[in-house]
Amino acid sequence: MKKPNENTVAALEELLGDARPGRMYQSLTRLFIDYLFYNANGLPVDFENILDDLERLLRFLAAIELQR
Repeated sequence: MKKPNENTVAALEELLGDARPGRMYQSLTRLFIDYLFYNANGLPVDFENILDDLERLLRFLAAIELQR
């Protein structure tokens, strides 16, 4: 993986500056579970990729929350 450039670092700092990673984690998790509940029979073909991406994002948010 390449090292993030200045724009990426700035975007992450802006995203997490006033954010509450724990709340973001909970909100995204609830939103995803709700989505699964209502769309269980019509999930996209590439759902495994979507699940992997979301899991990585949620782990990132959890790690940030643990550091606060």
